[in-house]
Amino acid sequence: MMDAVVPLKLADVERLRILLHSIETNFAELPRLWVVVPDEQLPSISRQLPRQDLLRLVPETTIVPEFRRYRVKGWYKQQLIKLAMADHVATDLYLLMDADVICARPVVAADLAIDGRGKCHRYSAATHERWYSWASRVLALPKSWWKHGVTPAVLHRQGVRLLAAYLEDRSPRPGPQIWLQTKLQSAFRAVSGRGRSCASWRSVLLESLPWTEYALYFSFLENAGEFERFHVAVGQSLSGHCLWQRDNFDHWHPACSQISAPFIVAQSISGVPPEQIYERVKPLFQAKDIQGSLGA
Repeated sequence: MMDAVVPLKLADVERLRILLHSIETNFAELPRLWVVVPDEQLPSISRQLPRQDLLRLVPETTIVPEFRRYRVKGWYKQQLIKLAMADHVATDLYLLMDADVICARPVVAADLAIDGRGKCHRYSAATHERWYSWASRVLALPKSWWKHGVTPAVLHRQGVRLLAAYLEDRSPRPGPQIWLQTKLQSAFRAVSGRGRSCASWRSVLLESLPWTEYALYFSFLENAGEFERFHVAVGQSLSGHCLWQRDNFDHWHPACSQISAPFIVAQSISGVPPEQIYERVKPLFQAKDIQGSLGA
């Protein structure tokens, strides 16, 4: 089985509790769950999470030291953390989740990988075109015409390392909206004596925003002819019966549906409180109720 990774901020701790409960009841084979948190929130989050052998609570600058020097929005932080965890996980394959992911049924290794290669929902559709245009710009490679599934998703750490090695030798290629910011950061590096020869692949990505982690990773593997080395294309997403918008909540009853995908996403930005989410999904769990712990 493989390690799993969840970037977390304090506001989503109660959603993570639902995920932890679902892991306890439906994902017994999971060896480690890495929870990566903002440095300043580490003490508060640590106090609110249960002490479990499963958990590895880590400050984000341990994973991406460059966050000490770059101001980055939360969404982009999480994306870089997910890639950078390739140098920290203990397994070749690792599962990426967010706090709003839920294990919907018993999860086994065959749900996630085949013969050591991670499953990837790969399809052809006119969706997320901007993400793949961004990846093409950052990589200076042709735009992939394949699309790929997003969180929850499986990456291969050696695939990420190939991407990192490729980026180490490249200059940043920022989008036009952050060109001035990137020029200022580059000027600061020059004044402080930090030149391009010292820059990490993580710095290259931080100065090449915007991009998205999955489009970047899979576009690189497709162009390098390495996709089949690390992944198996499948026709079904790892998640199903998901809640994306608050307007859909009244009609969202995953426990009453035929569950095929191993995970559900109850999107945090939908604004539905975690207590209400739990009421809808708790029939999927067989262990003790956690309602009393939510909101504690």
